[in-house]
Amino acid sequence: MYTKRSKYGLEEGKIYMIETDKDLNILEVPQKNFLGYKNIKGENFVNFIQKKQVAEFKSKIKQLGIGNKFIFFPKLRLVTADKKIEYFDAVIINHEEIICIYLINVTDSYEKEKVFRKILEVAPIGIFLHIRLKPIFANSKVAEILEIPQEELENFNVEKLKAIIYPKDWPVIENYLEKRLKGVKETADYIVRIKTPKGKIKWVHVVSDTIFVKGMPAALGAVEDVTKNISLENAYRLLSSINRAIINTSSVHTLFRHLVEIFVDIGKFKLAVIEKISPIRESIPIMYEADEEIADKINIEKLSDKNFIQNELPEILDLYFAVSIPIVIKGKTEFALSLYSDMPQFTSFRENEIFSEIAGDISLAISYIRKEHDLFKKEYFDGLTGIGNRKLLFKKLDELISENHPFYLILIDIYNFKHINEVYGEETADLILKQFVENLRKDITVHFIFRSGSDEVAIIYTGDDIVNFLNKLKSIIQTPINIKGNLINLDVNMAVVEYPKDAKYRMELILKVERTLEMAKKEGRNTIRFFNEEEYKKTRNFLSMEEIIEKAIKEDLFFINLQPIVSFATGEVVAAETLIRLKDENGNYISPADFIPVAEQTGQIVLIDDLVIRKVSKIISQWKKENLKPVKISINVTPSNIKNLVETFHHKNLNYNNSGFSPEEIENLKNYVIFELTEREFVEIAENKKEIEILRELGFEIAIDDFGTGYSNLNYLAETDIDFIKIDIYFVRNMLSNEKIYRLVKSIINIAKIFDIKTIAEGVENTEEYTALKELGCDFYQGYHFCKPVLPEEFKKYLKKA
Repeated sequence: MYTKRSKYGLEEGKIYMIETDKDLNILEVPQKNFLGYKNIKGENFVNFIQKKQVAEFKSKIKQLGIGNKFIFFPKLRLVTADKKIEYFDAVIINHEEIICIYLINVTDSYEKEKVFRKILEVAPIGIFLHIRLKPIFANSKVAEILEIPQEELENFNVEKLKAIIYPKDWPVIENYLEKRLKGVKETADYIVRIKTPKGKIKWVHVVSDTIFVKGMPAALGAVEDVTKNISLENAYRLLSSINRAIINTSSVHTLFRHLVEIFVDIGKFKLAVIEKISPIRESIPIMYEADEEIADKINIEKLSDKNFIQNELPEILDLYFAVSIPIVIKGKTEFALSLYSDMPQFTSFRENEIFSEIAGDISLAISYIRKEHDLFKKEYFDGLTGIGNRKLLFKKLDELISENHPFYLILIDIYNFKHINEVYGEETADLILKQFVENLRKDITVHFIFRSGSDEVAIIYTGDDIVNFLNKLKSIIQTPINIKGNLINLDVNMAVVEYPKDAKYRMELILKVERTLEMAKKEGRNTIRFFNEEEYKKTRNFLSMEEIIEKAIKEDLFFINLQPIVSFATGEVVAAETLIRLKDENGNYISPADFIPVAEQTGQIVLIDDLVIRKVSKIISQWKKENLKPVKISINVTPSNIKNLVETFHHKNLNYNNSGFSPEEIENLKNYVIFELTEREFVEIAENKKEIEILRELGFEIAIDDFGTGYSNLNYLAETDIDFIKIDIYFVRNMLSNEKIYRLVKSIINIAKIFDIKTIAEGVENTEEYTALKELGCDFYQGYHFCKPVLPEEFKKYLKKA
């Protein structure tokens, strides 16, 4: 590493001496042009101190005259000739008539300290450190979350902490505090409720671990306000559950039974009561559900008294009245849903407007009218026809595939619908489409018919008599459509793909049924075509990248190289990254930059991920067979495929027949595979947090690839369990020529250590990069400095005997 030197020739950490008389007039200076001044002899030293610090300096100097031989003045700020500030630690010694001022340049160290503290202050989460339960540091975010002045945090003891914690949550915190005092190394990761000085209830997520500062046990941790997140999660669960109940319920009584159960079981309310608003009596309770703790204390007869419900009942049951939801039917309030909580404020549900959405959905269900802003309908159903949209089609396909349930996917295209739009106009064309769908819905459950395009309808048929079903469809379609007294006959084309015979993955099903429909259209109106593998191949006029990938998967043309990952500490190869490679029929290499993006768009990336996992499984098995000790192998996977991985490996009694892996191979994968997720896909990483946690529980490790190039965010480092961060090659390449990037790399490594995450530097090519990263405390590296990627057979030379 280079020695840091300022523009004035001052070296970081070097001692400079200035001699002055007793009045601080300068007699000797350590070098010419000190601080950029040509000659400062004869000048008073005080003139070069930043004005804000002069009074403090003079006060310190007075101590030299009252018996002190020397004083120490840290971070003395001296003004340079060009009005900049240089920082020095100063030791001032009184030698009778001469005063010696020894200056140590600490500018760079101080700037780095300021940068680090700035990082902590601007971090989107609260960061704290306490030693023996005494607060040492807490950034402003902690004060913001707790809603107390930051200066009060200095005296924030255990008693004050206990006072703001929700009583039922205190044992969790108390347990970890005891472990911290004992120096037990155990990561704490929990969510608790706090009560702010203004009485507001918040949910906070805390992650901390035991560290040792000067031999004393301490706790370093992070805290985040997740009230909004929990509100959204509760809202989503409530909405999803309520809309499922609405769709699957045919009577109001059954709907109400489902509703009160959902609010208690899913919404975590202690009591839910539905009342009928009567003109004769103020309210009549018709349905209620209570938490097990209070169920035996409720008298249904007294629930008819509204005053008892809203005032006396909460006091008897030690509950808080949370909210009353009016259910309005055609402008008239017919029902009211009253909810009770064990918290003083059920803020998360009040602040978002979820209850108005729920009230609207219930009202629509009762009156059989759906409004435009129905959240569930808007997300999963087509606004024009009322049937499921393409998103719901994908969801249903995923469900059936995950259950390995055989089915047929039928795609119906209204022949020349564009012409209908032009002849009859858009409004009439919409009516035709709605009536067409309505005719289909008469005999087909709403769950299994979807609008997949502007003029296309998809149907999932789970029966075993496809021919009879298609004849039934033809009969329905041949029925003329009556629009404003005009009878209109529609022509269609249909394509049929069978799962799992024709395709095993969702995107493969979609691609094949769409291609088959294109062939049906070419043959003319009212054509029904079943998928045929040979004809499917013939439709391709040239060898596209998609076809190259498909061929490579089927004929096993993909192969992998292994890039060694080396420990800075030991110099040993501790892991390897798989690099997928492909040659065409002529033996020419095809760059991953060319085929990976295509595979991601077509869905073939799922097949490639599976192929790589299987090849890695064979490599590990071969190593063990040869009595070699395997190392960890990292595999790049797309976040969208995480759910498939969980479905593949997260099964009880998993055996060769239903996964494609033997029990021994599954154990090998769990023990030796690291799944790498690209940080650019951060949104998907966050959405797959639950699946990532399952994979880690199974034994897999998780790495974030290309860290720093995407949505770099401390938030997801805190929320998502990650084992490794891979520092992108761009930062490694430029860290020695760009000081800002050098500092950024250092910050990434330091922050990773806070979260107990290991760092891997990518693309290390020379000794200078290697040395710099090692000094910064990076854990591992990979790159040409050690060796280029090699075939698995060649990689064996880095393995030890078992």
